[in-house]
Amino acid sequence: MALRALEAEVGLSCFLGAGQRLQGQLRSQKFPMDLQRHDVLRSGEVLHLSSLGTGTSSPSKPFHCAVYLRGSGSLQERLAQELQVPKAALRLGPRLRQPGVSVQLLSLPKGLPDKPPRETLTSGLLQDEDATLALGHTDLAEDGRSVAHRFSVVLRGLNPREAELLEDRVEEIRSNGFVNFFELALFGLAEVRHFEVGACLWAGRWSDACRLLLTANRRSSQLAPASQAFAQDDYERGLELLPSGCKGLRSLAMNLLLKRSAHEALVKSLSRADWSRYLGAVSRLAWNRAAALRLQSLPLKPQPGDLVFDEKAGEPRPVTAKEVHEERWQLRDLVLPLPRPSQAVPFSGGRLSMEAVLRELCPEEDAAPELFPLKLEQLLPKVRPLVAVPADFSWDLAEGDGIRVPCDLSRLQPSEPPRTRGPSAEAARHSGEDFQRGGADS
Repeated sequence: MALRALEAEVGLSCFLGAGQRLQGQLRSQKFPMDLQRHDVLRSGEVLHLSSLGTGTSSPSKPFHCAVYLRGSGSLQERLAQELQVPKAALRLGPRLRQPGVSVQLLSLPKGLPDKPPRETLTSGLLQDEDATLALGHTDLAEDGRSVAHRFSVVLRGLNPREAELLEDRVEEIRSNGFVNFFELALFGLAEVRHFEVGACLWAGRWSDACRLLLTANRRSSQLAPASQAFAQDDYERGLELLPSGCKGLRSLAMNLLLKRSAHEALVKSLSRADWSRYLGAVSRLAWNRAAALRLQSLPLKPQPGDLVFDEKAGEPRPVTAKEVHEERWQLRDLVLPLPRPSQAVPFSGGRLSMEAVLRELCPEEDAAPELFPLKLEQLLPKVRPLVAVPADFSWDLAEGDGIRVPCDLSRLQPSEPPRTRGPSAEAARHSGEDFQRGGADS
């Protein structure tokens, strides 16, 4: 019930289909291979870890490799250490926000440093208690980059009675897609949500933003003592109580202890990625709620005033009544804008809903654009499709436990337990069934 409340808070409150929901367990904490994500490149190729080790590379030549990560831990920090480059130099897509396996394209436009390579580049493998990191060579052009993701998801413990409905529900997703909500993890799961901090930054309430950041973990066993001290503006005591590794919080508290302004402390302590994460959470929240309202209050087909993206103009534009009559567009063609600080929300069917969310979170006037240490036009895309339709969608039913879908590293290391094939979809109608799904999300 607590999870449902968190989902409802960020707008995850409706579905495209009105049929019966299928419930299973995503147990990637125990079985990391139950959730796998692979980059899809511009060419349409799905990126795989096909070998271990990156080979040699000229220090002045752009460097590309496939990066495999299984488990927890900070991927960027690990990579930066092994490649001997600053973390900011890495060109990576978004991290997988829950336990699982990811295979990503890593690019270093300026190449590797002119230093002796570490063993990880040669062996291609680094393992510890928290994670397994592997690097592999890839033949790519210099402009190679990820444009989409391919997911493999295993749901365990599917109810046998629900399994009878699986084919219809999967075909419905294949044909109509699903609501393109921003996922729950993007809003943060701490006591203070990302959009609460983002709202303070959006409106220029710098002191409030500092307080929220420093006191966001008062229930955490490790951070609770420091957070309590910060809540009383005792920065010196809070710094003494902070556990090691909290570089951002330590920098923020130290700048405030040195009597720097709250805005200056934030600029000095938060990275551009931090600013983008917090401000983006406000925009994403407004988008989610507007999307839910659009789908719940209007027919599930284009209406005059809905937005579509005009490829020729490179801009979104409203759907006309004539186009609705001619049925020129489908629900999957609709987009909603993503609001930005200090900019009016573009006209669309969801504009009033977005403005209401922004007024609720940021009743004051927005902060001036020059006060943000990043280009606001690069914060998020202008628009986001209302519905996502997965490409290359397939599924299967299997019986039993253990690894259902092997990962790239298990194929390169046969010592890992192989996948046990279950019966066919027609035969697998017993308790303990698993639902396996794969598809590319474009």
